[in-house]
Amino acid sequence: MIKKVTISMLVVILLAAGVGGMFKPVQGALAQAPAASTAPLSEIEIHSLLFMREEEKLARDVYAVLYEEYGEQIFLNIMASEQTHFDQMGVLLERYGLEDPALTPGVYTDDYIQGLYDMLIPMGMVSLEGAYRVGAIIEEVDILDFQHFLEDEDVDNRDIRQVYTSLMNASENHLRGFVTCLLSIGVVYEPGYLTPEQYAAILAEETGGVGNTKGH
Repeated sequence: MIKKVTISMLVVILLAAGVGGMFKPVQGALAQAPAASTAPLSEIEIHSLLFMREEEKLARDVYAVLYEEYGEQIFLNIMASEQTHFDQMGVLLERYGLEDPALTPGVYTDDYIQGLYDMLIPMGMVSLEGAYRVGAIIEEVDILDFQHFLEDEDVDNRDIRQVYTSLMNASENHLRGFVTCLLSIGVVYEPGYLTPEQYAAILAEETGGVGNTKGH
């Protein structure tokens, strides 16, 4: 029988020690990032930082619930990865003096993200297949949101762009992990947000192993 733990306990464990060394300390992950720009942030940069902080929190929170329910390793592994993403966004907020919108697990200041969480949790609790599909959906949305902000010419601070690019690449890896899990139970995943061309290009790239043994 799977031993149940609370979502808050899982998050505290991740913050305190990581999960088997699967992810690097936040400051180490950002050590190579360029210094903050002296120019003021654009409105879209401010919006994107606040929005992606909560979107990374959503991914972490959902995977915590799904791991608690099913005990599948991929949810624990990628939850750990999402914790580092959440922390990286937090470092950027602190660096630029922005108020952190992050609240308790499952609660969000952004209505869109709150609605997404409220939709995905029931979907994931139906079955393990549903849970894997929820994971794939989260990563599709994450990829597209990072792409959207990176394509905006007003998102031009180098440190922000570097973090967004890194986290987008990690989300592509996570998507491949969930697609592989679905294949393992005989389900072929069809993207609901990415175009077929975007999806095929992501699947064609080599996975870094998140969800199996390694994390990003």
